[in-house]
Amino acid sequence: MKTPTDQRLKRIARHDFVRTSPSSEWVEGMILGNGDIGVMAWGPPTHRTLTVNKSDVWDYRTPNGTSNLPPQSLEDVRRMVTDGDKHGLNELGDENTANSGPVFPTIQPCATACIEIAGGSQTWAYKERLSMASAEVNVDYTPFDKYWKRPGGIHETTIVCATRPVVAMQLRCDDGKPHGHRVTLCRNENVFLPSPAAGADADTIWLIMRFPDGLISLTAMAFDGLRVETSATDTMSMASLRDGGMSDSDFENLVANFEGTKRELDALDARGPQTFEIYLTTVRGYGNENELLAEARQNLKDARNAGFDQLRRDHREWWREYWSRAYLEINYPAAERLWFLGLYALGSSSRQGRQAAGLQGVWSNQDGPPWNSDYHDDINVQATYWSCHAADHLEQATPFFDLYEHMAEQARSDTKEYYKSDGMKLPMGAGPDGHELVGHYTCSMWPGGTAWLMLHFWWHYEYTLDNDWLKNHAWPMFVNAARFYEDYLLPDGKGGLRVFPSYSPEQVGKCPESLGTNSTCDLALIKGFLKCALAAGEVLEADNTPLAKWRDILEKLPDYPTIERPYSIKGEWATRFKDLEERDFDFHTAHLPLTLSPVYPAANVTAWTGSETHRKTAMASLNRLKERTGHGARGGFAGEYIGFVQANLGLDNAFTDLAGTASKHVRGDSTAEFTGFFGRGPSRKFMQMDWIFGYPGPLMECLLQSHDGILRVFPAVDSDFTGTFEGFRAKGGYRVSACMEHGVVQWIELESLCETTCRVAIPWDTTTYCVNDDPPRTMSEAILTIDVTPGDRVTIQSAVQK
Repeated sequence: MKTPTDQRLKRIARHDFVRTSPSSEWVEGMILGNGDIGVMAWGPPTHRTLTVNKSDVWDYRTPNGTSNLPPQSLEDVRRMVTDGDKHGLNELGDENTANSGPVFPTIQPCATACIEIAGGSQTWAYKERLSMASAEVNVDYTPFDKYWKRPGGIHETTIVCATRPVVAMQLRCDDGKPHGHRVTLCRNENVFLPSPAAGADADTIWLIMRFPDGLISLTAMAFDGLRVETSATDTMSMASLRDGGMSDSDFENLVANFEGTKRELDALDARGPQTFEIYLTTVRGYGNENELLAEARQNLKDARNAGFDQLRRDHREWWREYWSRAYLEINYPAAERLWFLGLYALGSSSRQGRQAAGLQGVWSNQDGPPWNSDYHDDINVQATYWSCHAADHLEQATPFFDLYEHMAEQARSDTKEYYKSDGMKLPMGAGPDGHELVGHYTCSMWPGGTAWLMLHFWWHYEYTLDNDWLKNHAWPMFVNAARFYEDYLLPDGKGGLRVFPSYSPEQVGKCPESLGTNSTCDLALIKGFLKCALAAGEVLEADNTPLAKWRDILEKLPDYPTIERPYSIKGEWATRFKDLEERDFDFHTAHLPLTLSPVYPAANVTAWTGSETHRKTAMASLNRLKERTGHGARGGFAGEYIGFVQANLGLDNAFTDLAGTASKHVRGDSTAEFTGFFGRGPSRKFMQMDWIFGYPGPLMECLLQSHDGILRVFPAVDSDFTGTFEGFRAKGGYRVSACMEHGVVQWIELESLCETTCRVAIPWDTTTYCVNDDPPRTMSEAILTIDVTPGDRVTIQSAVQK
């Protein structure tokens, strides 16, 4: 029942982003990328601009060369919290923030390439289209000046090749006139970095950035189809391009008066359509600049030898395969569109063997982007990689795991220094090398983030059942993370354990009152992680010594607060206690409602697991959140997080709320204007991509769940939902497809990836169902159990539908 790939691509093409007037700021540009090189294409066509990034070109320095750990010891902080020493804690916060220093480490833009066309300062019939199906930007326009409109038009196509480290742009000029172009390669000055150095030879221009730690990035451009004259200043390189039939005097005229005049252009001989290509690459390393230049030249030579058409064929084939996996058709166009966009951004910015995407993906034109464009583990980096497993793009998740495995050594060193533990507490905010960057102690000391990251490692195993990966990658991380919690947790004086200090990120703010004991968030994350670590140990038949410790911890940790037994710090999920009733929710409560962590990501409390009291408490907290903020206030990844919670509670408004969120940000029709969607509003011109990456995750959770070993299709959609999903991965080693029409499931198809026993919740009220072509079966229970082997395909239908 798989939809043919060509038909899928036509469906995706409905969601192309189209602009009919050129962008004026980089943050409103069209994103392209191959996981290594990221390009933001923007600007008017007469001054077309490509902002170029490379995923691993960062200013890697850390302020003061160390992690930003609190200056006071853990015991001193505990004492101040116990004594209610707000003055001491506030001073500690001020001192810790002051240590944060300049804005680095952070991803840095490599270069800006600007392509100008002579003879036209304005455009006619402008149209720009970002195609997610083929990952290319196409621009069509007719240039003109105030006297004269040219016949014909100019067509521009830009790709960041999915299979080679190059950007390729093809321009075709159909106006019957020779053309002059000017290309500049430059970079904005950065007060924290040396000025760039430029160079040029017969047919290549380049720009070099040198970083204080010895890193060098080199961006180079070459050209085909036009005559080239290159030059360079100290900090900028330039190429003047002209049609081979343009005389020197004509060319000099255009260069002297680059926008041209009617008389000068009319004097040129008419020609047929002219096509030429521009190729760009960026490389980095700690070696010799000449070696990097040679590498860049080879990249450009290989690209030019292949030619633009071949590069585009290879590029399109990669994306064709990418879109041949998970697929979606639903009767909510904006939600469908944002689902494809999230996966498009993921495929463009995260690839195996490359650096993980930070807060801005691989697109930044700022020397000091917000939050350093780093890796925040209180939801941001998790949201970036929410979609990988269910959407069957496992290779896109590998940079996430590589990142935190690489951070482990630094994290263990910091954990030893500050927490006096041989375990591993991962930083709440970090650059690629794992130094803690967050300036305020309430955030940097948060104990729950490590557990949440470890849940992702376990989920990867659940989706793949790869024992080797579990043993060699996840298990060492589990042991070290659990060792930290063994040392961090304190006796509660009643035979149990407590989390102290404990914190729900961004719930009450960065203030002493935000710290307490046993936040719902920390309890849920630690419990959820230790349960997964125990399951991993049983799979691997590990030494029982750590397993016994973990079981003991789980037994001694307290239950969650409930509406019957409320306790904990301000802003917690049990909504019927004095502190919360007297305090209005602030912005961060809507921004990051992690008080619902028992539902997601811990999955200890869902529609099918946990006690009825816990479910009532979760619903009370969810409803209270809505009362205080309203649905519209929960934008970005906070709204997506709430989507996960609603879906795991089996609420039929989960999907409709997510669809409403999508409709606030994108239109569902194919001719929608693209108006700064990647920015954050007219007064906040920066990019933050994590919520775009994250959107497919909760949407898929509404359509398929598999948390408790049982596959459930369409568990959280409205009664009139119509849609089909194909190829979603489920925990336990399956690909699942299903179709629903007006709230009635039409069919379910399973593809087994391993030998196992599959359990499926039957979604029909009828008493009979069919499996494959077998005779109808009478339903004896609500769960269908089938033994499967790798490659088996099972189709399940209601006897009525069949």
